[in-house]
Amino acid sequence: MHTLWNEVEKEIRRRLGDRWVFLYWVGIPLVIGTIVTVGTGGSAGPKPVVELVVVDRDESFVSSMLLSSFEQGELKERIRVDSVSADVGEELISRGEVSALLIIPSGFGDAVLRDQPTSLTLKTNPAQAILPRIVEEVLNVEVDAVFYAHRIFGEEVRGVVDLIDAFENDGARPDEEAIAAISVQISRVVEQVVPFLLPPAIEVEMIEDPSQSEQHASFAFLFFPGVLMMSTLLIAQGLSGDVWNERESGTLSRMVSMPQGLTCFLTGKLIVAALIFLVISSLLLPAGFYYHAVSFTKLPLASFWLTLAGCSLYLLMLAIQLSCPTRKSAGLFTTLVLFPLMMIGGSFFPFETMPDWMAAIGKWSPNGVMLEHLKRYLLDQHSLIEMLGVAVAVVTGSCVLLVVATAVIRHSFAKG
Repeated sequence: MHTLWNEVEKEIRRRLGDRWVFLYWVGIPLVIGTIVTVGTGGSAGPKPVVELVVVDRDESFVSSMLLSSFEQGELKERIRVDSVSADVGEELISRGEVSALLIIPSGFGDAVLRDQPTSLTLKTNPAQAILPRIVEEVLNVEVDAVFYAHRIFGEEVRGVVDLIDAFENDGARPDEEAIAAISVQISRVVEQVVPFLLPPAIEVEMIEDPSQSEQHASFAFLFFPGVLMMSTLLIAQGLSGDVWNERESGTLSRMVSMPQGLTCFLTGKLIVAALIFLVISSLLLPAGFYYHAVSFTKLPLASFWLTLAGCSLYLLMLAIQLSCPTRKSAGLFTTLVLFPLMMIGGSFFPFETMPDWMAAIGKWSPNGVMLEHLKRYLLDQHSLIEMLGVAVAVVTGSCVLLVVATAVIRHSFAKG
């Protein structure tokens, strides 16, 4: 135990002698996280706006009512509607400057009122996957509304249209008795419909499943665990490279010759590495928790999780270092492993933005596994039992890596 404590004390002094590297380990993730957060509109995320241009060749009361539906309630903040000529609309959609182009044909309003076949032309921007769908959904709702309106008030609407046609063709004043008859029919239909609407005949109660509750996650929030894991990977690579300094200084050869010396040596390094991961995670996590409004009750387990992830990644990087013949090749190879792990493991791009096949691979990468479980825990989508199972697997794998590293150093690396 005394030998282990000496190794821990020596390692701490050595690490404190290079304070600038801590600034690098903390600064890089903070800078990247800040840039991403500002660039994506902050913790709430940007509010996408649908750019819809309309060519209204009908210019009727019905077409104006259709366009006004895009300016009601929340849709007014989500959809920006501009009326343009046909040439301008085609040019804008071909250049990808708008989300969708809606063309209303001549005679559209008359066909709707008479319950006759008609069509709208909607051209969408293929570069946008979600925004044009909003326009499509609104139009689908409008089509359903017209269909059911004709099923309920169809006869009355056609009667009003006939009166308007007679007035436009003959100039004759509409018959008051006909108007009164239509009014009575509408009143009777309303009396039949009202009992089903007020109160509704069917009541729908939305009950949220607590196990499926999900915090609203902006892009910046989804990027947050990736930034933390990026810092962990950088620290793991930096710490693992120190084994070459120990080899060149002759420390490893002396430790191999001492009883339990190598075991105490590696255990001391692992303990100090865990302290470093714990300290840096304790610096990064509170800032992110505060900005993204994450409950600080999750802070202890999140810090432990990052420390566990860091230790396992450190041992992985150490194994890679020990398998290389020279310091230069070790640095090159760990870098070649580091950046692909960052990219596919969710540090550069959240899994939600990746193709499904790539995300599936990334979630099984060493850092991706830890990142995904951390994110799900922060989003209240994970139970402690599930995390405990993963932690046991990670600890088991880390013990295997530690045994392998000890054997490699003892039999080959220390003698090189």
